[in-house]
Amino acid sequence: MKLVFCDLDGTLEDSRIDMARAVQGVRMNFDLDPREVEDWTGQVNRGMEALYRSCFSELFAQSGPPGSESDLETLEKIQDAYEAEYYEHVAEHTKLYPGIKAALEALDEIATLALYTNKPQRHSRKLLLELEVSTHFSYIIGCDTFSVMKPAREPMAEIAQHAEFDPAKDQAYMIGDTAGDMKAARAFNATAIWCAWGYNADPPADPAPDHRAERPEDLPGLITNASGS
Repeated sequence: MKLVFCDLDGTLEDSRIDMARAVQGVRMNFDLDPREVEDWTGQVNRGMEALYRSCFSELFAQSGPPGSESDLETLEKIQDAYEAEYYEHVAEHTKLYPGIKAALEALDEIATLALYTNKPQRHSRKLLLELEVSTHFSYIIGCDTFSVMKPAREPMAEIAQHAEFDPAKDQAYMIGDTAGDMKAARAFNATAIWCAWGYNADPPADPAPDHRAERPEDLPGLITNASGS
C-alpha cells in the first residue's frame, strides 16, 4: 500500500489571489484600508494565525498582549469574519497548477490519497469540489480537523490507522512546497517530495526533501520509483 499525503496551497493550486481578496473584504468590514491585493499575497502561505496577525495588525494593536483574553477575542473575531468571507469566494480565481489534474488521476491509480493542509477543512473540501478533484482524495485533513496541525505527525498517524496502513510493509509519502511539509514527512517517517512549481523558489535545507519534482507530471513516477514498484 502507498499512502500519499498532499499539501494544497502552492502544491495543487495557487489560491493567493482569493485569499488576499478575502483579506481586503474583511478589512473593509472592519473599516480598515483594504490596500492592494499584492500587499497581502505574500502573507497567505504562512499559516492562518500568522495571516490574521499580519493582515489585521491594526486590530491587534488595540487589544492586549499576545495570548491575553482580549487578544484571543480579537483573533477569534477576525478568524470568524475571514473564514466566512473566504468560504464564499474560495475558488473565484484559484486554479490548479497545469498538470496537477492528470497527476492526481495517475496517483489515484497507485495510491491512497489524503489532503494535509493548514487551510480549514470545510474550505479545503469546497475548494477541491470546485476544482473537480475531490473524488481523488479518501481523506481531507485541515487545520481544524484535529487538535494539532501540520507539521504534527498525529493527524497523519490517525489517517494511517483508518487506512489500515502498516509501516512495516507499506510506504508513505508527503508532497508539498514548504519546510512545514518536509517536517511533517520527517515526523511520520514518510518520503518527502518537494514541488518546484509552488510558492517557494528553492527547497528547504532543514529538513531537505528526499526528492524534487520539477513538474506535476513527475509525481507518479517519483512515487513508483521510490517504492521500487
